[in-house]
Amino acid sequence: MKRNLLIAVLALFCFQSFTAIAQKPHNLTNQHLNLLTRYYDLSIQDIAGAVLSHKHISRTSGVYHFYYNQSYQGIQIHQAVADIHILPDGKVLSHH
Repeated sequence: MKRNLLIAVLALFCFQSFTAIAQKPHNLTNQHLNLLTRYYDLSIQDIAGAVLSHKHISRTSGVYHFYYNQSYQGIQIHQAVADIHILPDGKVLSHH
């Protein structure tokens, strides 16, 4: 019984660790979007409508790819797309 409980607790901690690792690059993209507002002289309202439309991790390079679509009043704007690519070490590879 104690062994099963220990295994369940360890599995829970492992799951939470993987979840935290998976969220870290997304948090970096949010920080990067905020930095871009200063670089391009935008306001927070200019990027407030950014909706994460797709994300994936490259199997070969380990690069995290995030794609955002701009929206206005909840309606996505056609071809108003931004993308941010983050290296496995957390550095931004590129953005468009």
